[in-house]
Amino acid sequence: MHTINLRERVVKRFSLVLLSVFLLGGVLFAQNVSLDRAIEYISLEITDTLANGTIIAVLNIRSESSRLSEYVIDELMRCLSRSDRLTVVERDESYRETVRQEMDYQLSGEVSDESAQSIGKHLGAQSIVSGSFEDMGKYYRIRIRVIAVETMAVQAMPSQSVRKSRDVLSLMGENISDPRRLNSIGVSAGTSFATPAIVGTIHGTIAPLPVRNMFFEAGVDFGLLYTGDYQIEGYFSLLSFARVGYFMPLSEKIGIYAGMGGGYMFARYIVTDEPFDAHIPFADVTVGANIFGFINVSYTLRTDFKGISNKVSVGYVYRFK
Repeated sequence: MHTINLRERVVKRFSLVLLSVFLLGGVLFAQNVSLDRAIEYISLEITDTLANGTIIAVLNIRSESSRLSEYVIDELMRCLSRSDRLTVVERDESYRETVRQEMDYQLSGEVSDESAQSIGKHLGAQSIVSGSFEDMGKYYRIRIRVIAVETMAVQAMPSQSVRKSRDVLSLMGENISDPRRLNSIGVSAGTSFATPAIVGTIHGTIAPLPVRNMFFEAGVDFGLLYTGDYQIEGYFSLLSFARVGYFMPLSEKIGIYAGMGGGYMFARYIVTDEPFDAHIPFADVTVGANIFGFINVSYTLRTDFKGISNKVSVGYVYRFK
């Protein structure tokens, strides 16, 4: 009875930890929007703020990547031009030449208010748009300023939080499928909901395979606490495993993975001071999620070809880059 109660407490507490991790990840992920959606929201705010018929020019978005800056400028102009309330100055060759003549212009650099005003006048714009795209750690922040050309008065300052997605990272020139990102080492704790009731794991992954996003994983499970019906005085197990897996990044901080493989389990049972050893080969399938780059949550289904067992675990992983 004592063993059953302990097992129930372990399972209940572990379930609460899993629920908390998923809820936290969901809340943080939901509060940020995609880059395209952020641009749409910003364009709507600008459109609602400016007077009908305003001639507007999008000059500059400062970021770490000229490709990203170009994308944001083009998409913002596209969204603004869909409104019949504004007239958007097109970015043709004459537009670019005007900018080049006024300043040593870099899409990813700073634009002073004086330079922006001068460019706006040459383009015949009544309002000019500039802004920045910054890495805030767990998300990006896009900030925009809309300024009246004649008075230099700030007309709007919309901003949006942007999630770290594959598209944004690609525009910034980062390869989130770089095999080096799949090299890791980690530890975790979990339960099998049976014997062993408590499972600690040390594992590592490498990506020597030619297929992108695939990796090789190896590790050892340490099992404690026998929960069967027999009068076992002592129990422990060592389970070595290896598997091939595939990782799918959903963003820089969130990804899912799946793998299959097998291994060998050694277990020692002590009955009335006499040890009894078991040697069991097995095959397994595992699925999981990597959250924030350092939290792993996984579920493993194993079989010794006579029956099946489960393992659920949460742990810390260090990913080499």
